[in-house]
Amino acid sequence: MEFSIRDLFPCFCKETNLAEKELQRRAKVLRRTIPILVLGTSECGKSTVLKQIERRYNRNAFEEKRQACAKLPKINLLMATWQLLEARDAFGYLRDNAEREYEFKEKTDFLSPRRVNVFSPPKAHDEEEAFRLFPKIADDINAIWSSPSVVKTLERRAEFYMLDSAEYFKSRIDDVKMPNYIPTDEDVLKARKQTQGIVEIEVDAKLARDSVVFKITDVGGQKAERKYWGRIMSGDEMASILYVFSLSDYNLDVPDRKEKHNRMLENTEIFSSIINKEEFKTRNIIVFLNKTDIFEEKLKHVPLTVCYPDYPDSNRDPDAAMTYIENQIRSQDQNATLDNGTPARELVFHRTHATDPLAFRKVVETVLASMQAENLRLTGLLM
Repeated sequence: MEFSIRDLFPCFCKETNLAEKELQRRAKVLRRTIPILVLGTSECGKSTVLKQIERRYNRNAFEEKRQACAKLPKINLLMATWQLLEARDAFGYLRDNAEREYEFKEKTDFLSPRRVNVFSPPKAHDEEEAFRLFPKIADDINAIWSSPSVVKTLERRAEFYMLDSAEYFKSRIDDVKMPNYIPTDEDVLKARKQTQGIVEIEVDAKLARDSVVFKITDVGGQKAERKYWGRIMSGDEMASILYVFSLSDYNLDVPDRKEKHNRMLENTEIFSSIINKEEFKTRNIIVFLNKTDIFEEKLKHVPLTVCYPDYPDSNRDPDAAMTYIENQIRSQDQNATLDNGTPARELVFHRTHATDPLAFRKVVETVLASMQAENLRLTGLLM
């Protein structure tokens, strides 16, 4: 008579089956798609964060962005030139290259601030026209940027708004104007296009010994786009929130708003309204203090007191200033402790320069690993 292991050791086999099922359940949780919601107001750098993640973990998607990016540096530079001329006029400097400036404005009126702004971003046909026109007016752009009044305006760069990547793409104009121009990785990261609606990406990240799929959702940061935020902040499904602040916003006002309101303070108010929702009160929140490079340079010329009057006016140390801003943001957490006095959750801060691939890579790996741990905590596999 033959006996199977199951016949001889029924209890052992039953326990083994249960263990196998538990391992399968854990493996399923480990492999499930982890959702991440990326939030922040307009131009804080959310899209750049996503591009950096794709560059690291989904190269095919990043290459698709490279192909689509060829028109963007041209339109970015045309818009930045308009912004530069507007600032020159606001400072009261006299025009010293009127003929070239007139030709530029006449040909690019479709990108003037009265036609293109935060409420009305460039359309697809604007990108096509900029692509067609750019080689013919590249010399005009060079002449305008070299004129004495514009050079003086650029010396006051910290005092007015202009696209962050403007000076970078100006330095690349000889390449950008070529008909066979192919954007570099840095070009793709620095190219700016306003996010409209909801953008989702998926990346399969190798973290330690686990391969984890992240579904990352970016929602436009303009006021009109924030209507989408509530639709996807379902609470139970969302493992982590990544909130992005632009440090360089501290001396800028919210665009196209009747009453003046500081961008940094507006972003802080929105952050507070989100993290203090009932469904998020025990969720760990990742916070990026982004654009550290621009902030450090700007702080040399513009004191932090324009945003935070209580900050010591003479203290221009970037680390001290960033620590102060972090504490101001951290103080918004109304759920810092539970009723029994234990911490309700963590606010984890990272100081980032999202267009710097080398500096940002380690941050991304650390953040994704912490989000995996948060997901395991919420599913009961990690205490």
